[in-house]
Amino acid sequence: MVMDAIHNKARHAILSTSDLCLYADLTFKESSLEISLANKAAQNECNAAYMEAFSHRLIQLNARYMMGVLEVGAFKIVQEVNRPLLTPPQPQPSFFKKDC
Repeated sequence: MVMDAIHNKARHAILSTSDLCLYADLTFKESSLEISLANKAAQNECNAAYMEAFSHRLIQLNARYMMGVLEVGAFKIVQEVNRPLLTPPQPQPSFFKKDC
């Protein structure tokens, strides 16, 4: 019974982290494409170099932030897998408080 619970917890974690990775990949590709399309639409002779540099940096930042969120999310899922199945009992509050 405990082994089944651990197995299910680990399996759910694997599926969840896979889902996060796929979602991050799709989102990054979509947002990068949108940035590139907006860059091309706004370019003219005077600002082409600036627009290219800004868009390039924006895509890099987007990748860095998305990777950070992905890593933290996956790490939190792994922490949950390692957490005990049953939480230890919490001490019950006493009716009478000690004034020490």
